[in-house]
Amino acid sequence: MLGGRPANVWLNDDWLEARMPACGKTGDLLVRQADVAGLAKVAAGGYLRAELPLARRSLCQSFTVLRMELEKSLDFFEGNPGGPRAEGTELSLSDCLAATDLEWSAKEDKFCTRLEEDDPFTNHVATASLAGSALLLRTTLARVRNAGPASLCALSHFLLALNGHIRLARGSLGPDKAWLEVVLPADWATAELVHHAVRSLAVGSRAARRECAALLEPEMAQMYLEFHLKGEKQ
Repeated sequence: MLGGRPANVWLNDDWLEARMPACGKTGDLLVRQADVAGLAKVAAGGYLRAELPLARRSLCQSFTVLRMELEKSLDFFEGNPGGPRAEGTELSLSDCLAATDLEWSAKEDKFCTRLEEDDPFTNHVATASLAGSALLLRTTLARVRNAGPASLCALSHFLLALNGHIRLARGSLGPDKAWLEVVLPADWATAELVHHAVRSLAVGSRAARRECAALLEPEMAQMYLEFHLKGEKQ
């Protein structure tokens, strides 16, 4: 139980992972997910999930953080006061990124780093900015402004499934873009965890970018929905 709510917590390859039932339709929650400035994500099956690598932190420390992240996100979705945008430790974006050995370039109020370091011809980058007192790392998967209803439904289904498998990062769907992001609380925005976050964005982007592009085609989206929704009903 987390905060009186049923939950599952387990260890998997030096990662602590947790999930608890979400409230409401996951597709609707996915649209609101970008406003959750924390580690939690909405996943297929009607769950909120969060993960942290143990590394040098104790099991107790990681469990405490995951519990707080899931509980405040559930409070946000339920409309309870004290949602996930509460201010915490003040974070210096430039100092935080300078502590890593990644190459960052400044662009307006953001910093960028290349995700595919071994391919100088790709334009796949992650941006870093502040979201309240948290560090937001994000990469675009697809532009969806002109996407039809079937494509949006298929993308939502795909991102929810992705969120049930990828660690640390989460797929989100907005009015004009689908993206992968990691939101790190200020107290946990260490160089080590930023590295984990960028790697997670790179792996997730490599796995999801082509799928998202394909689902923008109405015929592909319809085929995807017919296959997956039929399978879920059986």
